[in-house]
Amino acid sequence: MTGTGSNPELVVERARAEAAEREAQRSQEMQARTEQLLQAQERSHQEHVQQLTAKLEQDRRQLQAEQERALALKLQEQERLLREGFRGEAARLEQQMQNLTQEMSRPTAPPCVVC
Repeated sequence: MTGTGSNPELVVERARAEAAEREAQRSQEMQARTEQLLQAQERSHQEHVQQLTAKLEQDRRQLQAEQERALALKLQEQERLLREGFRGEAARLEQQMQNLTQEMSRPTAPPCVVC
């Protein structure tokens, strides 16, 4: 008997080989899906980091603008007080302006971004 279909050992071996091939295919598909999910997560993470960085920069610019406005208002008030003869109040405002100027000139720490 030389027929390949009648040999039970060959049938079992062929079935095992086909099952192993199907399992390998499923494993590859699962690995590909996992890789796609990881890439999507990485893209999402990078977008989130960019959004946070932009928000921090916007907040920093806004704070700087507010400090500059406050300084300008204090300078105007100091000039008015000096014109009106209120030297003590003008000196107090001068100290406040120096403090604000020092605060504005301090280097801001770079944003902490965890990548």
